[in-house]
Amino acid sequence: MGNLKMTTMRDILTILIGLTLFACNDKRTEKKETETNNIDSAKIISSDSSHTDKQVLVQAKITKGDVFKPEEFQIELQGQIITADIYGHLTSGQMKKSIDIGKDFYTHKINFFDNNEQVIIFFEVTDDEGSSNDVYSLDKQTLKTIWKTDLWSFNLTVGQSEQEILYLGAGENAYALDTTNGKILWQTNGLYHNYGFNYFDTISVTDNEIHLTGKSYSKEKGEIIKTAILNKQDGKIWTVK
Repeated sequence: MGNLKMTTMRDILTILIGLTLFACNDKRTEKKETETNNIDSAKIISSDSSHTDKQVLVQAKITKGDVFKPEEFQIELQGQIITADIYGHLTSGQMKKSIDIGKDFYTHKINFFDNNEQVIIFFEVTDDEGSSNDVYSLDKQTLKTIWKTDLWSFNLTVGQSEQEILYLGAGENAYALDTTNGKILWQTNGLYHNYGFNYFDTISVTDNEIHLTGKSYSKEKGEIIKTAILNKQDGKIWTVK
């Protein structure tokens, strides 16, 4: 009888120890999974931009009119051509659609960006009062307007995408746009008034910086090719050299 009790107690202790070890291992596993998820999230946030697909703004082809008053232009995508005019009439195959530009304008800065199922179009609008850039995101299959954003700048000439963000360089400002909804993530002011940049020839996006290169004008030195280096996170100007 005493031996039976000893055996029973030993078995119970063995079971309890086993359950305790199992619980500890389960917590370790849970902690390890949480740590792994946190590391993955960190990798996504600090992903190396050299491993992401990048595309640049493309100039639309003017097919009717001249560079100061284009009457019609074409956006040539892979396997699809969208014909548009300055009144907002769009045609692609059998599809016809209109977007509300709102006014007639003089421009020769018509750019577009192929964004998977969408095409993002940039118009520089110039009237008697000044210039601005209208940005439209269109569904490529229906030509429906998904979103529209107004950028109150001029000479929008360069842009480069990275994941779902589009970085843009214009005469007075630079921008980071969320391509899913058109929201302005940040805006840099003073590139013209403070540094004399009228437009940019190239844009380069690195892990931490935006490099915008173009002619900078000053009364003392005239036009000199310079590069504005911006903080990628908030668009602040780090240096101009």
